[in-house]
Amino acid sequence: MPSASIPGCSTPFPVPATVQADPDDRRYDRYAQIVKCFRDEDLRADRQPEFTQIDVEMSFIDRDDIFLMMEGLMARVFRDVLGEEIRTPSRG
Repeated sequence: MPSASIPGCSTPFPVPATVQADPDDRRYDRYAQIVKCFRDEDLRADRQPEFTQIDVEMSFIDRDDIFLMMEGLMARVFRDVLGEEIRTPSRG
């Protein structure tokens, strides 16, 4: 990825890779992880240097798979963090 602060240089594109760390481990065709990230390139006043993102990797999916995965993730976050059970549209 080209560096915005150092002309002519580039930096590796940062990819959250907790599960991706072992390329020989093919047990999962899909996963989601919540990852803390640090923006070490091109800091600006309108960008915070640290942020949290949801990283989703899925193979051979359709629209319904995305909804099921994200609804399940949100239900799990509500349960684990807030102690609240929520009903999702796809799972009732």
